[in-house]
Amino acid sequence: MPVDEIEAREGMEWLLPAGNGGYASGRVLGPRSRSYHGLFVAALPEPGDRVLVLAQVDERVVAEDGRDWLAACHRYGDGTLHPRGDRHLEAAGREGGRMSWRWRLGGLVLERSLELGPGNRGTLVWRILEGRARSLHLRPFCCWRSHHGGPSPVPELRSDGARAEVSFPGVDEVLLLAADRGQWLPSGLRHENNLLADERERGLTAIEDLDSPGELVWTEPRAGTELRLDFRLGRDDGEPFRWERPTGAPTGSPVVDRLRQAMLDFLIRAPGRGRWGLLAGYPWFNEWARDSMIALPGLVAALDEDELAVEILLAWAERERGGLLPNRLAEDDGGVLYNSADAPLWYLRALFDRAEARSGLERLPARCLGAARSILDAYHAGTEGGIAVDPADGLLMAGDPATQLTWMDARFGDEAMTPRWGKCVELQALYHEGLLRAAELGLGQGRAATAWKERAGRLAASFRQRFRGGPGGGLEDCVDGDRSLLRPNQVIALGSRRPLLDRAERARILAAIEPALLTARGLRSLAPDQPGYRGRYRGGPESRDRAYHQGTVWAWLIGPWVDAALAAAQDPAAEKERVETRLAGLVGQLDRGLRGQIGEIFEGDPPHEPVGAPAQAWSVAEILRVIAEHHLDAGRIYAWSMALGQP
Repeated sequence: MPVDEIEAREGMEWLLPAGNGGYASGRVLGPRSRSYHGLFVAALPEPGDRVLVLAQVDERVVAEDGRDWLAACHRYGDGTLHPRGDRHLEAAGREGGRMSWRWRLGGLVLERSLELGPGNRGTLVWRILEGRARSLHLRPFCCWRSHHGGPSPVPELRSDGARAEVSFPGVDEVLLLAADRGQWLPSGLRHENNLLADERERGLTAIEDLDSPGELVWTEPRAGTELRLDFRLGRDDGEPFRWERPTGAPTGSPVVDRLRQAMLDFLIRAPGRGRWGLLAGYPWFNEWARDSMIALPGLVAALDEDELAVEILLAWAERERGGLLPNRLAEDDGGVLYNSADAPLWYLRALFDRAEARSGLERLPARCLGAARSILDAYHAGTEGGIAVDPADGLLMAGDPATQLTWMDARFGDEAMTPRWGKCVELQALYHEGLLRAAELGLGQGRAATAWKERAGRLAASFRQRFRGGPGGGLEDCVDGDRSLLRPNQVIALGSRRPLLDRAERARILAAIEPALLTARGLRSLAPDQPGYRGRYRGGPESRDRAYHQGTVWAWLIGPWVDAALAAAQDPAAEKERVETRLAGLVGQLDRGLRGQIGEIFEGDPPHEPVGAPAQAWSVAEILRVIAEHHLDAGRIYAWSMALGQP
């Protein structure tokens, strides 16, 4: 990215995943602004445990005339920026698994590149593209703290020429630094009062001190030479953990190829775990059942094959318990909550999609099929947490006023912000679909298949009786429980693979609810005229949690909306063109926020600023899925995204 683009997009971020849950990230221009920003965030063996190890490296060039030129940039508590290395930055960008920067520092043009490997290791390379200097000084700022933030022990450095070991008091791990030239000089330096501006906006701890235990000095660097610095955790010199990241063949479509790259950023394989997984998002999300199941079809579209998707389905099936899946996947199930009513139903959809693609259930792992049967049986009889079919009407009920069992699961302290208890609209649609597809595919024989069809038929009849006539001319969001408001969950029912209503009625409902819910970034989680609507997602944790599902726009919901719109269309060709224009608004986000990614949420009020996690798997996956599944014109989507001139 050239410097004029950088200046135009000062707020843009970059992300470089390691492939094991670790990553590097930062601002393209200027200082670190999140607790998650750094050149090396390591993924530890404990599931979801990630630590910031290398916050940044400051470069100082001593020119031939003796002047100092600094590439670094820090922001301090009063807002002061010093030094102003950002003014010397000429280019920055990511290409595949490599992030690079280029500065002009006096008569020297310096390039730095960063690559990460899945074995908690990586490589930094400094190249001299033009000029020469007396010396180049590289000062790493090291820490050992959760990537969410917190204090760090002061690092200590032991060196032997170009090799060094950084240790942290009270921590077993060490950071090994091995350069191919230069000399390490132990010399502690502390930068106090560093401001993390994004954390201040989020109402979190925003001031931290950074410590450097020493610097690496390279004398007489000149054009055509480079310094390579390998870094890794651990004292052993064994073979690094290696795997080949799937890529998928280029499609020739700029949109699809960029979305593929974005999707593969969430694919992880960690040492010692022997399986593939999907992170829900960066930087703070781990592996979550619901997110993984919704994102799986997008992964299949990205790779144009489903072997990894089936492996991920198997990993979740092995944790199924009493018809439920854990909210997040962990190696040790102790303390994991099985409190999601919709994740098992999304599992059924993802599994049955793979069965249909493979022309039958017999080509899927037996454990996956066993988990599906368990889900269907348990949901009828009743599960932990009060998920069960109501014998009075055959509808699925879940939760109580103190729980949050659907995807709208925000909670602050002991308060569930959107409990949505009772009989929720999308749960009925997903359960109805799962029952019918299980019977059609032959998951159960004889009486089981007959029973599933009968349950689906009874549910459908009750649904048509109970869910019509909801707010704003749409469907009820919940019955026999939480207050029913105009929310987007009904588009999941309207776009179901086994419809509960006829085409004309679905078209009428969509036309009624779209003006209040549909935006250029996805669907609002609550219509603006409904009680409790919040159009801005700002402030501290409580303020943001209260807005999370109370008007905030969710990008992933564009997928179910596309399904519903095309399924109800009287003129499919015209409707395809309409949905393509809507997708263009989201595709344009690849060049906003976090470059090359699509974020989790946007503010409900215009101009729908991106907020929340800057990279979210299901946001990317649903666009990939609907383009592939509905044979949408990716070229036209790309052209419209350019014409819109995002934002």
